[in-house]
Amino acid sequence: MNELFKGKLIRLSACRSEDDEHFARWSNDSEYARFQDSRPAMPLTTAEFAERREQRHEHDRIEFRLRTLGEDRLIGFTALLDVEWNHRRAMLAVGIADREYWARGYGSDAVDLMVRYAFDELNLDRVNLNVWSLNPRAIRAYEKAGFESCAVLRGDTLKDGQRSDSILMTLSQSEWRTRH
Repeated sequence: MNELFKGKLIRLSACRSEDDEHFARWSNDSEYARFQDSRPAMPLTTAEFAERREQRHEHDRIEFRLRTLGEDRLIGFTALLDVEWNHRRAMLAVGIADREYWARGYGSDAVDLMVRYAFDELNLDRVNLNVWSLNPRAIRAYEKAGFESCAVLRGDTLKDGQRSDSILMTLSQSEWRTRH
């Protein structure tokens, strides 16, 4: 049986109250904050993150923190959002917040772990995600896991006065199983 919460570089962990301070600090990193949401980026306080964490216990949302295997260092989060149990699908979100861990395989490991969790533990049939064309690191991580682009909304996002595409990517359980 596969290790459910442990990858090659990271592990999935529960959301902890002490994590709120880290996320508040990371919310001041505009590049990270702008990749995480289509809403305007803005710094948030530790108390605001605590409030958000308390509201995350919804039946259509499953969220984990990402921690390094060696140091147990918090580096980001991953979530399955808008889980539609009747259709057996969800939207994937991954955020590597600590810049020290960007472009070093941690995002790919997080995607692999969460996809495996979605298919093996939750028995979902499909995982979808949205990514902006201005985030090539994320696109590479998703493609490496087997996600394929299925729709492009041209000029859908406005960042720094420039329009970029919003890309819908998808991966089915059967496609994933043929790769693993």
